[in-house]
Amino acid sequence: MALTKIKTGKNKGRYRVRIQPIDPVSGKAISIPSKIAKNLQEAKKARKINVGTVRKIRSKCRRRCYFC
Repeated sequence: MALTKIKTGKNKGRYRVRIQPIDPVSGKAISIPSKIAKNLQEAKKARKINVGTVRKIRSKCRRRCYFC
């Protein structure tokens, strides 16, 4: 998981939230689009929301993989 401050462009001064969880079954990284937050607190909240989304997807499958 990465929180990086954007230095150039139209979102200068904001934070990019990037997570890339690993699927425990296949060992491959799952691509999730990055999100932009106005400040560091919002970025930390967005990171938790992203991780929660991945857990919801994972809990729907009996085999506990992300791709079902």
